Amino acid sequence: MLLSLNLSANSFVVNANSSLLQIPYSVKELELSFSGFIGHLQESMFANCPSLEYVNLAFNNINKFLPENLFLHIDKLKYLDLSYNNVSGTISGLKIEKCSSLTHLDWSGNQISGSLPPSFSNCTSLVELILPENFLSGEIPSAFGALKNLQTLDLSHNHLTG
Repeated sequence: MLLSLNLSANSFVVNANSSLLQIPYSVKELELSFSGFIGHLQESMFANCPSLEYVNLAFNNINKFLPENLFLHIDKLKYLDLSYNNVSGTISGLKIEKCSSLTHLDWSGNQISGSLPPSFSNCTSLVELILPENFLSGEIPSAFGALKNLQTLDLSHNHLTG
């Protein structure tokens, strides 16, 4: 049974419909950083991966927005890195509240805009929330005060106020 899939640092031309992204049901760790991923994430990408705990898609060319329901089926997720891609659009409607096991979230160096979603405060296990070098605006939600385990909060190089 496959538990860890590491295809990082390759020269794949992986698009959103690639068979490489048909992730086996049993996988707990998915490492695809620097893998040549081009395109957007399908809403169903993680739908058949209930055991997924670690996802690293950093330094690819993931573009467009993050689908609102992308994280609905991966409630065991602990680590998510989408840094240095071309993810754009807002995250205010992102349904991430089911990710109560999430400890590390890094979306550095993208083109994410709009306000920070209060739903992040439901990720009560968060230790690191890293969102610098985006276009986030508005105020930091007061609900972030509920993140008692948070040790690192990096919101630098955005357009936040308040």
